Amino acid sequence: MSQSSTKSSGEHSALVHFAKTVDQMHEQIAPNLNWPVTLQSLAEAYYNDLNNCDMAISDALACNDQNKVLRLTSFRLRIHMSRLARVATHMAIRNQVQMFTLPGLDEETHTAAFYGALASYVLLVNGLAPHVDPASRRQSAHGLYWVHQNKLTEEPRTGADFGVMTEIDATTVKLTLFQAKRPSNPERFDEIDYRHTVRSGKPSPSCNERYAYAQLKALDHIIGKIVSGSTLERILSETLPRILSAALNDGSEALFQAPYSYDQSTAFLATALRGLQKKKTVENLFPKQTPGIRGWCHYVQWPYADRQEPWTATITEVLKDNGVRRERSDEKLLSTLLSYALSPTDCEVGLLVDRSDVAGVVKTISSLLPGLIWGFVSNSEDAAIELSLLANLEGQGAQAQVRGLVKPNASPRTMPTQIKGRRRSQDPEDTNEGRFKR
Repeated sequence: MSQSSTKSSGEHSALVHFAKTVDQMHEQIAPNLNWPVTLQSLAEAYYNDLNNCDMAISDALACNDQNKVLRLTSFRLRIHMSRLARVATHMAIRNQVQMFTLPGLDEETHTAAFYGALASYVLLVNGLAPHVDPASRRQSAHGLYWVHQNKLTEEPRTGADFGVMTEIDATTVKLTLFQAKRPSNPERFDEIDYRHTVRSGKPSPSCNERYAYAQLKALDHIIGKIVSGSTLERILSETLPRILSAALNDGSEALFQAPYSYDQSTAFLATALRGLQKKKTVENLFPKQTPGIRGWCHYVQWPYADRQEPWTATITEVLKDNGVRRERSDEKLLSTLLSYALSPTDCEVGLLVDRSDVAGVVKTISSLLPGLIWGFVSNSEDAAIELSLLANLEGQGAQAQVRGLVKPNASPRTMPTQIKGRRRSQDPEDTNEGRFKR
């Protein structure tokens, strides 16, 4: 295996060299901004983890265990995607913090610029470290692929919602949602201003509006439980059926459908609860992880006119702590959390749903969070585009206008509508061998 290891080191040195150069550039631009990890270390970790995979595959080949070889080869591709996604995410966020810190930039501008940067860096790292098939040692058509939806609708002064849909395997998809915010001044960077009234010109429902009023009161009851320390899972299992049914009402006279004003955080809460009702239980896919334990609906705090790394908090953390930042660990930084959301080997961040339920869940999300834009992650161009079709975005008014990043060194293109009927081959079923950590 020494020959393969040596070759891998040479193939991926371009990524390490580029990451080191970017680190040096950022150090010159903002020497006082201490990032928790260097890009060079992330690139080196990518190579080291692939090398571990290659050694495991070599051992399986020596034992003539073809089933294990197939599992490990599939897992190696997912490690390749996961580690490259981490590098691309950190690069995009650092670019954002370095370039987009003017006071006049709102959260919509931040989100649009960030999605563009992320798309560019995914393409870049794919080119610097293309996936190599461990058997043939030739460059593979598989890799880390990202497409994202153009935002065709505007949602003025309500924040910028964005979601990530990551393909886990042939039957499972992971969803992660983000609500972007920005403080009104630098002194309030550690406090998310999550209170925003949607349809502010409309009245709140009165007791005469039976369904909308009951929904408002039921959601207030659930927020009270969150403040007292309850998790969303406990709320779903312990809340009286009539209260839960009222809180999650999606009929024509519901709070979020009818012409009433409401607090935007209540719609985000309802989204989190409705999604958990479709949560898929998986066994043996992530043996050392607890699916969804770190939430699937998150707020993001962009900086205001200064260079600070954006941080995140779940909907329950924000409601419980009134938006105040309580945890300052690296795990709550956007660079870390979004890396996990993009990764097909991590399930603690995000919501696992069955592939057959994706269209329905996305429809629910769209009704509660209008204007949300999606990004899709898979191991091939066609698969990433099919995820967007699976979400039925065409039916949501997106007109199939999705930007795709294709093979390394190729140009971006608009999604072809004729791909809708195309079938693609599936990789062997993924098995997390448990020896590679995030």
